[in-house]
Amino acid sequence: MPKRPALIIFRQQPMRAQTYHAEKLTKEGWLDDAGWDIDNSVDGNRAPWIESNDQSSRVVLKTEGNAKAAWTEAYARWRKHGTDSGWVKDADELKRWTELAKRYVARHPGISLDTLTPAATPEEINNPDLYEEFLSHRRLQRHVYGRRTTNFDYFLVESQTLSTTDALTAIRLQQEALFASRIELRPDKAIKLYEKAFDEWKKILLISQFAGDGSTQQVGPQIRSFRDLTIYLENIYEASMLYNQLVMERDQFTRKQASQFIFDWLNISSGAASGVSFSSILPIADLAKEVIPVSGQRPLPLPGPLDGFRPSDNEPWIPDPVKLTVKEKMGINR
Repeated sequence: MPKRPALIIFRQQPMRAQTYHAEKLTKEGWLDDAGWDIDNSVDGNRAPWIESNDQSSRVVLKTEGNAKAAWTEAYARWRKHGTDSGWVKDADELKRWTELAKRYVARHPGISLDTLTPAATPEEINNPDLYEEFLSHRRLQRHVYGRRTTNFDYFLVESQTLSTTDALTAIRLQQEALFASRIELRPDKAIKLYEKAFDEWKKILLISQFAGDGSTQQVGPQIRSFRDLTIYLENIYEASMLYNQLVMERDQFTRKQASQFIFDWLNISSGAASGVSFSSILPIADLAKEVIPVSGQRPLPLPGPLDGFRPSDNEPWIPDPVKLTVKEKMGINR
């Protein structure tokens, strides 16, 4: 153990443990009390995992807990921990502290709002107004230090957001889309699921500040909403890139089919048809738009569902640094 351990780190371990528990349940897909229908993805051409003479019976696995309950409990614990530790404060009180602390800073060159408060001077001790300014600066400094050292704002925003139905629905849809793409090999199903997931994520990304905040003040960590949780934004944007790849592969396949279709039609009189079935009434104008102009040419990258801007403030759904990080991780340089 360190000679002078930061006790605020040790005191938050019960809350961290609850967050780890919620994260694990989320990652494994136990999002709510609906359970896991083992044969849910089995189609008519595949045998069910568990054979049964009763066709109406389904095997559904459930856990004692689920991610929604775990995140709700995590948020409640972080909220109480923040209140007990003085990191969740009334907005008016924080505003008062900040105004008095600014007066203190103005009288002490080299001191800022979030730097360590030096010992009170005799003048401050003997003057109630000056001493209140000193105390306000010290309270604010400790408030900021505690939140910054423990990453409290991150855990509070994370747990509050992921306890919502919108967030868990988005996660479920995203997990199902990945399963449809890589396990079921059904890209069209995956595309539809991804689109629904992005619609849910957009609802969350439109929220500029989470409720019951502990970070409304203009000092200290500036984690105000889910928008500031970079690791989640990277995950969402990576899913957006996977969605883009599926759409591009589908459209490229459609163009190739259209090209071959027109080629067969143009060469039918010479008996050089490739065998692709076609109708005598051809929508040539529509098909011509789909023809690949140069054989083997790769289509230009499509803008993804999260490459645009939020209608509320015209800011990007996903910040450019996050996009760059994801593209580098995926080996996409463009």
